[in-house]
Amino acid sequence: MLKLSIPKSGCSIAEYFAETLKHNGIKAINDEVLKLQGELESYNIQNTGRDGMSDDSENSCGEEGLNSDAEKIYIDTLTGFKKWEYFEDFILHEVYDENGNYSENRSRHVFCAELSNLVDVNRICGNNSGDIVYKRFSEIIKETLVSAGADNIAMRSKGGLIIGYVNDVTATEAVDLLFKMLNLIKEFSLGKERD
Repeated sequence: MLKLSIPKSGCSIAEYFAETLKHNGIKAINDEVLKLQGELESYNIQNTGRDGMSDDSENSCGEEGLNSDAEKIYIDTLTGFKKWEYFEDFILHEVYDENGNYSENRSRHVFCAELSNLVDVNRICGNNSGDIVYKRFSEIIKETLVSAGADNIAMRSKGGLIIGYVNDVTATEAVDLLFKMLNLIKEFSLGKERD
């Protein structure tokens, strides 16, 4: 059975944010990001604000809003999600202050999702089946986020983790959205996808 381990992953992502955003090396990361942004500008790529998304973006979970081939390096080819590096290069500087604190006046609820037994699926059924499962898992997350609003985003991090956030909703609405994701994922069957 595929499980979405929200509580365990939520603690892990909280630790990750605490370590990443408050770490002594954050200045070095910021300097590197500024250097990379300068390089992007030399290719006539603009950081468009609003978490790096252009105004014509309809689906911020995928590659829409990216305006050149150079920016497509931020897209995960299996899921269509932006890679975690997108957060580090664009979003971090737009909506977090120099101390790593969220600096916007709108509500934002961060979540983390992973398939806790994807390694078993790959081992037992093969990597192609694992890719099908992970892709469908990602599609469910994307569809759910898009249905809740255009400013929501999910990014693929290392190890198959999907980290995202839901904007401009109450905590109760965010939890309801995550439970909707969980229930849709529980309904998924690999057998249906192979037919």
